[in-house]
Amino acid sequence: MAGSPVEEVETFPVEFDETSLQVDTGLNSLQAIRQYATSPIYLQRMAYIQGMAAAAAEAGHAASTQVLLPIIEELIEWDDDEVREAVAAQLAPLASAWRASGGEAARADICSLLEQAAELLRDDSEEVAASAEAAVAGIAAALAPDDRRLQLLPILEELTSEEEEEDLVATAARLLAAIAPAFLPEECETEVLERLLILAGDPRYAVRKEAAAALGGLAPHLPPPACLQRLLPAYLALAADKIWAVRKECAGILAGLAALVPLEARRHHLVPLFDRLAGDVSHWVRNATLEHLGPFLATLEAADVSTGMLQQFCGMAAADVGFNDGALPLACAFNFPAVLSRAGAPAWGQLRPAYLRLVGSQVWRVRRSLAASMHEVAALLGPQLALQDLWPAVQDLAHDSLPEVQEGLQQNMAALLARLPPELRAVHVSLLAATLSHDCSTWRGRVSLVEQMGPSARLLDLQGLGGRAGRNVWRHGGSGID
Repeated sequence: MAGSPVEEVETFPVEFDETSLQVDTGLNSLQAIRQYATSPIYLQRMAYIQGMAAAAAEAGHAASTQVLLPIIEELIEWDDDEVREAVAAQLAPLASAWRASGGEAARADICSLLEQAAELLRDDSEEVAASAEAAVAGIAAALAPDDRRLQLLPILEELTSEEEEEDLVATAARLLAAIAPAFLPEECETEVLERLLILAGDPRYAVRKEAAAALGGLAPHLPPPACLQRLLPAYLALAADKIWAVRKECAGILAGLAALVPLEARRHHLVPLFDRLAGDVSHWVRNATLEHLGPFLATLEAADVSTGMLQQFCGMAAADVGFNDGALPLACAFNFPAVLSRAGAPAWGQLRPAYLRLVGSQVWRVRRSLAASMHEVAALLGPQLALQDLWPAVQDLAHDSLPEVQEGLQQNMAALLARLPPELRAVHVSLLAATLSHDCSTWRGRVSLVEQMGPSARLLDLQGLGGRAGRNVWRHGGSGID
């Protein structure tokens, strides 16, 4: 049984007095770290541990390595999770600092940091292991090319051995994607993709799940032929996995992968896959697919955007907010300009009911997203449709009870007015400015309005109207601005 809270609270040394918190100001950064990084006082040791990388950058590789490496080797053995986590967080920036100041002379010491990070990957604390995982990924960029092949890849090979636990093999899958930017595209194919494809066929679903996500991270760093001919088939196989969690990961990277393969591959492989995932028996898979529908549609040609896809996109606006916490309506609102841009203004008739439903959403983040992108939708619709169909929605959002929603309009008021018929801008700038400034309750909103005065005035054709619109803003909303 764990000790009581009182037992677990760190106590000061018996001889503690006020001078225990004092430090010798005559020490330089490295001397202070040597003195206080192992202090029995929590705040002292954590502060100096967290300053290791900065001290190394200041002092340079030659001066800092002899001080810091022994301290790191000592601290990663401490029976204190927070200390080990803090040390792990310093390893990647340390490697970067040593690479910058030491160059070739720092190679061996950077490899030593990699060894320390690799040791912490097996730590019992999840937080320490996660920090070590980030450290390995960060150190990869500082390694010399030969050391990536001779030092880094063997560490990952060891993690993927049959004797290792499932969570360590899953860690290796994530790291394969994380280290990809450090390799040349051809090396990514021969050194990284080869290993990841093996994990994609692992009998343990948790490993396949991480491998599926890693394929999405690796794809941008591969030569295009390798992405199409080798990665895509593995991805399609995982997308048909019997475990829903694996298919869900595949749904999450569908749009990113679609942007990397030729249009024909999208049409012949990924569009049918989208249809299957959107109709999956698991609602988790269906939701993940729909959340990424907007970015996926943006990778297609207008002719490839089917009526069925648009119907599914519109259905996101009416998704049960209580079930998914508004994730689908928010994704619909956020991606609306991109979908409309790809489908074209002729699709507005099909999209319009969903848009108006989003305007009345109970989720304020949905309304905020619409307000911030209203000018983009107006530009796609053209002046007449913007005035006819969009302006009533603008008025609704301008009267919104939450300032966060109003600010979305305030920050883009001039761009929105520019999308109206020129002869009607004068009347609408006054109405919109009056509405927003009257309901404006935050200084940020009032500042945004003032910043929009000049661009709005320049849009007006008739001399003097811009000035009157500006005075309207000052009269209603400017009193709170210094």
